[in-house]
Amino acid sequence: MIRSLVRLRDRNQITLPTRVAEQLALDTGALLELTLTDQGHLEMRPARIATVGSPEAEREERLARQDIEQGRYTKFGSVAQFKNDLKQRRQKEKEAEERRLMMEALQSLTGKVREIQVELDQMGRVVRQAPVAAAAGAPMEDFDQQEPQMPAQSAAAEEG
Repeated sequence: MIRSLVRLRDRNQITLPTRVAEQLALDTGALLELTLTDQGHLEMRPARIATVGSPEAEREERLARQDIEQGRYTKFGSVAQFKNDLKQRRQKEKEAEERRLMMEALQSLTGKVREIQVELDQMGRVVRQAPVAAAAGAPMEDFDQQEPQMPAQSAAAEEG
């Protein structure tokens, strides 16, 4: 992934970093498609315009015919049905994007937890797990004030 900052100049112009333009094989005058997501992210990708008779147009037509032959299309009885279907599809896409973002956040947190566990292990500390009640929402302060319980065998050995 390439990540860089660009400055918005007069007349809403930006200059793409050379590495980005090279990676996308963009030449002067290339068209770019910009998409503003519901999350406020800007996505940019090279745009491909297929003119009648071009190899790209023929490929797209071939793919469309395959979709029709294999039943991958929907018929609508009215504009209202089409609008409703489109609304539902957009909602599903939005939910899928939210799930994807949540999974990324979870993976990031999991990685951070692993790093912390390694640090604790290196420090020679033993991490005791809070009882199941903590997962049910009991305040952690209650568990912090409790003394760790010794296993029954160890307690008997210490008394003897």
